[in-house]
Amino acid sequence: MQEEMTVYRTEQQTRLHDLIQRANERKGSLLHQVELAQRVTKLSLSCQKWESSRDTFASLFIPLVVS
Repeated sequence: MQEEMTVYRTEQQTRLHDLIQRANERKGSLLHQVELAQRVTKLSLSCQKWESSRDTFASLFIPLVVS
């Protein structure tokens, strides 16, 4: 009986260790995805600012070109 419990506990410890390892790998993957999402968001905000600046610039100078 004692030996069976030892085997059972060892198996459970191995399973728990594997579970923790997989969870940490997923966590790392998710953190990487968050970093990429933040970079994309930052880039899109910069693009929006440039687009707004370009529209403002164009609206100021298009009447001059048409005249």
